[in-house]
Amino acid sequence: VFCSGADFGELSRLDDRHDNTEGDRLYGLWMRLTEEPLVVVSQVHGKVNAGGMGFIGASDIVVAEPTASFALSELLFGLFPACVLPFLIRRIGFQKAHYMAITTKPVTAEVAKQWGIVDDCGPDSEEQLRRHFLRLRRLSRAAIKGYKQYSSELDGHIRELQSRAVQANQEIFSSSETRKAIAQYVA
Repeated sequence: VFCSGADFGELSRLDDRHDNTEGDRLYGLWMRLTEEPLVVVSQVHGKVNAGGMGFIGASDIVVAEPTASFALSELLFGLFPACVLPFLIRRIGFQKAHYMAITTKPVTAEVAKQWGIVDDCGPDSEEQLRRHFLRLRRLSRAAIKGYKQYSSELDGHIRELQSRAVQANQEIFSSSETRKAIAQYVA
């Protein structure tokens, strides 16, 4: 598993007083990944689900093995991927992200490559990474910094959406109905 999202066991133990600052911190981390003067490469083995898709959306390059799968299962639990969607939409567009959220169905690595979730897919991800790093090591930090600043200006929606995404995330996880569904799943 690359990342399966939030720890439902932990979430099922939270009470109404929990303020869910994790959503804000996670969104901030994904923002940093998109803006920092470094190239973020994700190597995917196995499953990526829910919050894991936020890491994929914030990555500059995603390399996956053919057995990898990608999903947004939140709606099955009365949740929705409020903080993930801005990053995933940035990577693959609204309709594909919407389809993943609504259907909750996993997408194979092959489909993920076609949709742009994955940039490079093959049986030996170590070799894929090696080939990418041979090229990436030639890039200067200053060039990466300038490029990332410029490209984030082209798609400034992510920064603008942070407060609304975090607010929606807070509302979702504060719902007693949602916490009950999570607790039932855990049990």
